[in-house]
Amino acid sequence: LNVKTEKIEICKKKLKPYLLYVGSRIGYKNFSRFLKAYSSPKIKKYFNLVVFGGHKFSHEEVSLINKLQISEKNIKYVDGNDTILANYYKNAFLFVYPSLYEGFGNALLETFYFCKPVLVNRYPVYKDDIEPLGFKVVNIDGEISEDAVQDTIKLLSDKNLVDEWTSYNYSLCEKYFSHKVLRSSLEEISSRSF
Repeated sequence: LNVKTEKIEICKKKLKPYLLYVGSRIGYKNFSRFLKAYSSPKIKKYFNLVVFGGHKFSHEEVSLINKLQISEKNIKYVDGNDTILANYYKNAFLFVYPSLYEGFGNALLETFYFCKPVLVNRYPVYKDDIEPLGFKVVNIDGEISEDAVQDTIKLLSDKNLVDEWTSYNYSLCEKYFSHKVLRSSLEEISSRSF
Protein backbone atom coordinates (compact mmCIF):
# COMPACT_ATOMS: atom_id res chain seq x y z
CA LEU A 1 0.00 0.00 0.00
CA ASN A 2 1.44 3.34 -1.02
CA VAL A 3 -0.55 5.80 1.11
CA LYS A 4 0.42 9.38 0.27
CA THR A 5 -0.23 12.72 1.88
CA GLU A 6 -2.47 14.82 -0.30
CA LYS A 7 -2.53 18.59 0.04
CA ILE A 8 -5.36 20.26 -1.83
CA GLU A 9 -6.84 23.71 -1.58
CA ILE A 10 -10.41 22.74 -2.30
CA CYS A 11 -11.79 19.30 -2.95
CA LYS A 12 -13.18 19.90 -6.44
CA LYS A 13 -13.91 16.38 -7.59
CA LYS A 14 -16.90 14.41 -6.36
CA LEU A 15 -15.67 11.90 -3.81
CA LYS A 16 -17.23 8.61 -2.81
CA PRO A 17 -19.10 9.21 0.45
CA TYR A 18 -16.58 9.20 3.26
CA LEU A 19 -16.17 8.98 6.99
CA LEU A 20 -13.89 11.59 8.54
CA TYR A 21 -11.33 11.07 11.28
CA VAL A 22 -9.43 14.15 12.47
CA GLY A 23 -6.20 14.42 14.43
CA SER A 24 -3.64 12.26 16.13
CA ARG A 25 -3.99 8.48 16.06
CA ILE A 26 -1.83 7.50 19.06
CA GLY A 27 -2.97 4.65 21.34
CA TYR A 28 -5.74 6.27 23.40
CA LYS A 29 -7.34 7.68 20.23
CA ASN A 30 -8.59 4.13 19.55
CA PHE A 31 -7.79 4.42 15.84
CA SER A 32 -6.68 0.79 15.43
CA ARG A 33 -9.99 -0.51 16.78
CA PHE A 34 -11.82 1.92 14.55
CA LEU A 35 -9.86 0.67 11.51
CA LYS A 36 -10.86 -2.91 12.36
CA ALA A 37 -14.52 -1.88 12.43
CA TYR A 38 -14.13 0.15 9.24
CA SER A 39 -12.65 -2.86 7.44
CA SER A 40 -16.05 -4.57 7.55
CA PRO A 41 -17.30 -5.06 3.99
CA LYS A 42 -20.61 -3.51 5.13
CA ILE A 43 -18.82 -0.22 5.70
CA LYS A 44 -15.93 0.03 3.26
CA LYS A 45 -18.20 -1.03 0.39
CA TYR A 46 -20.17 2.21 0.76
CA PHE A 47 -17.74 4.63 2.42
CA ASN A 48 -14.17 5.71 2.05
CA LEU A 49 -12.19 6.91 5.04
CA VAL A 50 -10.45 10.29 5.12
CA VAL A 51 -7.89 10.71 7.90
CA PHE A 52 -7.06 14.38 8.37
CA GLY A 53 -4.02 15.65 10.24
CA GLY A 54 -1.86 14.05 12.84
CA HIS A 55 1.13 12.42 11.26
CA LYS A 56 1.45 10.41 8.05
CA PHE A 57 0.51 6.77 8.44
CA SER A 58 3.18 4.94 10.44
CA HIS A 59 4.66 1.62 9.31
CA GLU A 60 2.48 -0.11 11.93
CA GLU A 61 -0.66 1.61 10.61
CA VAL A 62 0.19 0.72 7.01
CA SER A 63 0.74 -2.90 8.08
CA LEU A 64 -2.64 -2.93 9.84
CA ILE A 65 -4.34 -1.33 6.82
CA ASN A 66 -2.83 -4.04 4.61
CA LYS A 67 -3.72 -6.82 7.07
CA LEU A 68 -7.33 -5.60 7.18
CA GLN A 69 -7.41 -5.51 3.38
CA ILE A 70 -8.33 -1.84 3.24
CA SER A 71 -7.36 -0.76 -0.25
CA GLU A 72 -5.67 2.45 -1.25
CA LYS A 73 -8.96 3.43 -2.93
CA ASN A 74 -10.74 3.29 0.44
CA ILE A 75 -8.43 5.31 2.68
CA LYS A 76 -6.71 8.65 2.28
CA TYR A 77 -4.45 10.65 4.57
CA VAL A 78 -4.81 14.41 4.14
CA ASP A 79 -3.06 17.29 5.83
CA GLY A 80 -3.62 20.99 5.50
CA ASN A 81 -4.91 24.22 6.96
CA ASP A 82 -8.26 25.07 8.56
CA THR A 83 -9.81 25.92 5.19
CA ILE A 84 -9.02 22.48 3.84
CA LEU A 85 -10.23 20.83 7.05
CA ALA A 86 -13.50 22.80 6.88
CA ASN A 87 -14.03 21.52 3.35
CA TYR A 88 -13.60 17.93 4.49
CA TYR A 89 -16.01 18.48 7.39
CA LYS A 90 -18.60 19.96 5.01
CA ASN A 91 -18.47 16.99 2.66
CA ALA A 92 -18.17 14.12 5.14
CA PHE A 93 -21.05 11.73 5.66
CA LEU A 94 -20.06 10.93 9.23
CA PHE A 95 -17.43 12.10 11.69
CA VAL A 96 -15.86 9.38 13.84
CA TYR A 97 -14.60 10.16 17.33
CA PRO A 98 -13.49 6.80 18.78
CA SER A 99 -11.04 8.20 21.36
CA LEU A 100 -10.91 6.48 24.76
CA TYR A 101 -9.82 9.65 26.60
CA GLU A 102 -10.14 13.30 25.68
CA GLY A 103 -10.54 16.70 27.17
CA PHE A 104 -13.66 18.53 26.18
CA GLY A 105 -13.58 17.62 22.51
CA ASN A 106 -13.27 20.60 20.19
CA ALA A 107 -13.37 18.36 17.11
CA LEU A 108 -16.70 17.04 18.34
CA LEU A 109 -18.08 20.60 18.60
CA GLU A 110 -16.69 21.39 15.13
CA THR A 111 -18.64 18.42 13.81
CA PHE A 112 -21.86 19.70 15.33
CA TYR A 113 -21.13 23.15 13.86
CA PHE A 114 -20.77 21.64 10.38
CA CYS A 115 -24.06 19.75 10.89
CA LYS A 116 -22.58 16.30 10.47
CA PRO A 117 -23.69 13.10 12.15
CA VAL A 118 -21.14 11.60 14.51
CA LEU A 119 -20.11 8.30 16.02
CA VAL A 120 -18.54 8.99 19.41
CA ASN A 121 -16.96 6.85 22.06
CA ARG A 122 -18.38 7.65 25.49
CA TYR A 123 -15.09 8.80 27.04
CA PRO A 124 -15.30 10.15 30.62
CA VAL A 125 -15.49 13.90 29.88
CA TYR A 126 -18.09 13.25 27.17
CA LYS A 127 -20.21 11.19 29.60
CA ASP A 128 -19.94 13.81 32.36
CA ASP A 129 -20.19 17.10 30.45
CA ILE A 130 -21.48 16.65 26.90
CA GLU A 131 -23.80 13.63 26.80
CA PRO A 132 -26.16 15.01 29.51
CA LEU A 133 -26.94 17.96 27.20
CA GLY A 134 -28.76 15.56 24.89
CA PHE A 135 -26.75 15.54 21.67
CA LYS A 136 -27.97 12.98 19.13
CA VAL A 137 -25.06 10.73 18.18
CA VAL A 138 -24.29 7.07 17.63
CA ASN A 139 -22.59 6.08 20.90
CA ILE A 140 -20.03 3.35 21.46
CA ASP A 141 -18.35 2.13 24.63
CA GLY A 142 -14.76 1.44 23.60
CA GLU A 143 -15.61 -1.19 21.00
CA ILE A 144 -17.48 -0.56 17.77
CA SER A 145 -20.17 -3.21 18.07
CA GLU A 146 -22.32 -4.69 15.33
CA ASP A 147 -25.23 -2.72 16.83
CA ALA A 148 -23.28 0.52 16.41
CA VAL A 149 -22.50 -0.38 12.81
CA GLN A 150 -26.19 -1.10 12.15
CA ASP A 151 -27.27 2.13 13.92
CA THR A 152 -24.79 4.09 11.80
CA ILE A 153 -25.97 2.51 8.55
CA LYS A 154 -29.60 3.13 9.54
CA LEU A 155 -28.83 6.78 10.33
CA LEU A 156 -26.86 7.44 7.17
CA SER A 157 -29.49 5.88 4.95
CA ASP A 158 -32.21 8.20 6.28
CA LYS A 159 -31.57 11.79 5.13
CA ASN A 160 -34.50 13.11 7.20
CA LEU A 161 -33.07 11.54 10.35
CA VAL A 162 -29.61 12.95 9.59
CA ASP A 163 -31.13 16.41 9.08
CA GLU A 164 -33.14 16.11 12.30
CA TRP A 165 -30.14 15.01 14.39
CA THR A 166 -27.67 17.50 12.94
CA SER A 167 -30.07 20.46 13.20
CA TYR A 168 -30.83 19.54 16.79
CA ASN A 169 -27.12 19.22 17.63
CA TYR A 170 -26.40 22.59 16.01
CA SER A 171 -29.14 24.22 18.11
CA LEU A 172 -27.65 22.70 21.28
CA CYS A 173 -24.24 24.12 20.32
CA GLU A 174 -25.78 27.55 19.89
CA LYS A 175 -27.49 27.21 23.27
CA TYR A 176 -24.46 26.00 25.24
CA PHE A 177 -21.26 26.74 23.30
CA SER A 178 -21.75 29.80 21.08
CA HIS A 179 -19.68 32.99 21.16
CA LYS A 180 -22.74 34.69 22.64
CA VAL A 181 -22.71 32.25 25.58
CA LEU A 182 -18.96 32.67 25.99
CA ARG A 183 -19.24 36.47 25.93
CA SER A 184 -22.04 36.40 28.50
CA SER A 185 -20.08 34.05 30.77
CA LEU A 186 -16.94 36.17 30.54
CA GLU A 187 -18.89 39.34 31.27
CA GLU A 188 -20.43 37.70 34.34
CA ILE A 189 -17.03 36.52 35.58
CA SER A 190 -15.53 39.92 34.87
CA SER A 191 -18.29 41.76 36.75
CA ARG A 192 -17.70 39.62 39.84
CA SER A 193 -13.97 40.27 39.74
CA PHE A 194 -14.20 44.03 40.13
